[in-house]
Amino acid sequence: DAANTEVIFSPALNQQAAPAIVYVDDDWTGTALGADPDGVGPATTFGVDAFAVIQDGINAVTIGGQVIVYAGDYFENVEVPAAQNGLTITGPNAGLAGDDVGRDPEAFIRGAGSGFALTILGANTIVDGMAIVDDDGSENGESIGVALGAQGSGTEFRNNLVSGFIT
Repeated sequence: DAANTEVIFSPALNQQAAPAIVYVDDDWTGTALGADPDGVGPATTFGVDAFAVIQDGINAVTIGGQVIVYAGDYFENVEVPAAQNGLTITGPNAGLAGDDVGRDPEAFIRGAGSGFALTILGANTIVDGMAIVDDDGSENGESIGVALGAQGSGTEFRNNLVSGFIT
């Protein structure tokens, strides 16, 4: 009887503080929640400090934290929310100029359909060593590159590759 149904919610078990550093690797797609995705690597718990999607890492990390993104293809529109001040997104080529011959395989943010592949709304955000590219290179306007919102003051965009978007 729907009129007499009562739903009681209890607090989540095993609540944890947001981690200061999270790790993202597209190879971890399909990893079970709670599993250690990289064995002896720095990530310890998938769904807490390890993710297969960049946006999930951004959403999970503490204010002012770091999202370390491993090489791979990330077909998503990534947004750094205004409340996420001081976030650092570090790709595999952090510290290496876009034309540096020593660059490792890239972490590609390829966008997902329409909108911006990367939107930065949080102040003092650092994005270093990533590649932001139009998924199919057609310049058809489906994905629009990088947007910096009015709240994104103090943002540093360094050592990144951006290509294939409408100019």
